[in-house]
Amino acid sequence: MKKLVIAVLAIALIVGGIMAIKAYNAGPRDLSTESSDIAIDARALFDAFATDEANANAQYLDKVISVSGTVSDVRQGPPQTIDLETDDMLGLVSCEMAEPAEDITPGQSVSIKGQCTGYLSDVILVKCIIEK
Repeated sequence: MKKLVIAVLAIALIVGGIMAIKAYNAGPRDLSTESSDIAIDARALFDAFATDEANANAQYLDKVISVSGTVSDVRQGPPQTIDLETDDMLGLVSCEMAEPAEDITPGQSVSIKGQCTGYLSDVILVKCIIEK
């Protein structure tokens, strides 16, 4: 019986080690190959976090989101960050780009796909790409 327990533990450790190595070597998530879980307007996304952060976290956190809106600012990085307008004077949807986007200017309407990482006075999306 003792040998069986040791064998099961050894197998579990080996499988766990293999899974950990695969996860470590997988590299960063590439959103260009993933489809969006949710499509939403920047204003609606910001309002969801500003009014009920816990519910918005449950709905959007770590999900791939396509957010559309009007560009308020483009900050050259690294990483380049594109801010989308909201109805709040102090809050934005801030999109950290995976690769610099060409020809994006304030006032332009865009659709950006990214991974939502939460709310810190702005809604933050990372690993973003411009959707065509």
